[in-house]
Amino acid sequence: MSPSEPLFACDLTRLSAADKERLIRTSREIFAQASEVKELPDGFALGFPQASPELLAKLCGFIASDRLCCGFIRHELVSEPHGGTTWLRLTGEPGVKEVIRADVIERMRSSQGAPSPG
Repeated sequence: MSPSEPLFACDLTRLSAADKERLIRTSREIFAQASEVKELPDGFALGFPQASPELLAKLCGFIASDRLCCGFIRHELVSEPHGGTTWLRLTGEPGVKEVIRADVIERMRSSQGAPSPG
């Protein structure tokens, strides 16, 4: 890697031990509930149809914590109108998509019944 290339690595030292454990637990819970994964040019979108208020709160909590240790990821939460799907978009500059694929998408695939990007 040249000095001009950005480093995309999560820095979990930015979280307390309790916050780190909460982020890991919340990540597992929300990723298991994603029913759809869309590959985007610069990342991925995880779909949650008819997300409950509790799930929306968990998604917001995930973003609040994950942005501290993974500041290179753009986090977006989009709720479609008329009770449609809620999307967690994880995107970023060139190179970030591969980190998201390795860290999030591959972990989802290895868990039971995880959706594949489509």
